[in-house]
Amino acid sequence: HAELYGATSANEVSEEAISALLHEMWGGVTDAKGGGALRIGQKSVNVTAKGSGPKQCSSQFASKQELELPAGLAEAIADVRNDRTAADWVLSGFSDGGGLRMVGSGEGGAEALAKLLDSEGAFYGLVRTTEVIDASTTIKFVFVSFIGSSVPVMRRAKISTYKGTVSEVFAPFHAELYGAGAPEEVTSKAINGLLQSSAGKTGDGGFDQSVALVTPRQREERRTEARAAKVVASSSVNKPAAALTVAPEAAKAVAAVRSDSSSTSWALLGFEGNSELCLVGEGEEWPGELLPLLDGGQVLYALLRVSQLVDGRVSSVKFALVSWVGEAVPALRKAKLSTLRGAVAEALSPYHAELLNCSDPKDVSRASVGAVL
Repeated sequence: HAELYGATSANEVSEEAISALLHEMWGGVTDAKGGGALRIGQKSVNVTAKGSGPKQCSSQFASKQELELPAGLAEAIADVRNDRTAADWVLSGFSDGGGLRMVGSGEGGAEALAKLLDSEGAFYGLVRTTEVIDASTTIKFVFVSFIGSSVPVMRRAKISTYKGTVSEVFAPFHAELYGAGAPEEVTSKAINGLLQSSAGKTGDGGFDQSVALVTPRQREERRTEARAAKVVASSSVNKPAAALTVAPEAAKAVAAVRSDSSSTSWALLGFEGNSELCLVGEGEEWPGELLPLLDGGQVLYALLRVSQLVDGRVSSVKFALVSWVGEAVPALRKAKLSTLRGAVAEALSPYHAELLNCSDPKDVSRASVGAVL
């Protein structure tokens, strides 16, 4: 029903604190035996006793939390996203009255943003940075959420109810620097490490953050899948991990996509059983040829070749990885195959950017791929 968020000492976790939190956030308690509605997170759940009719929830939190944007915030975010402007960060914070306030924007990256943070406030910001892969420079956006270590626990809890609303304001972004509580934790080094980790360079599954542009809803879905993956992992602690094998025809198709002498621009791979990566299809034009093969019941990976033209000539060639998880894939199979994601990414490396866990063919477009390259 509620979250006691960000406690840093044992004496902050008490019956008194929990009772006060419930009373402040959700108001009076409705007896479930008599029917009514309970607040769970930001959802309203009807609870009806036998023989009684439904009742309406009277909580002021029955709908998504709304925030009025301060003047200049939307424009400042747009400036950070604009490659033609020098601004590479924007910062907002919670005012004493409970709304958002504009704190600042400008040049200097994470270090300049961090100078405006303090341990008694809550702040949300966006930082634009760059990442170099195979001599190609790509633009990345990182969402920064900061709640100072001196913010009282009750205020932390109240602020946390706005987290989803605020993150939508700054979406989409490639990764989130989450839970920082001291200004010195917000640095370019921390952001670059976060991006490298979420890109799979450490070989992990990387569900919590994505190098692809994602919405908060997609990120939460990935966290759910990550928890399911842990269940699968814990159920097979004493079993040897399955090694990924790549079928010869799949390896040949990937090599063709990378070859300058080949007209093949895409290859789609899927799983045969639980450990073999096989060729589903390949072709010279995407997304037209690719989309019909995206099966809603399968987990698939596509490697795309993207040629960028200047004055009618190819000026650069980049590669994008698309991971597809169909909406009809059973949860346990998703979790089992997710344990092989690092091996798949390594087999298809190097690539410049990734569209992670797409489930709608509309997500696999020239525009969406171009946005992450």
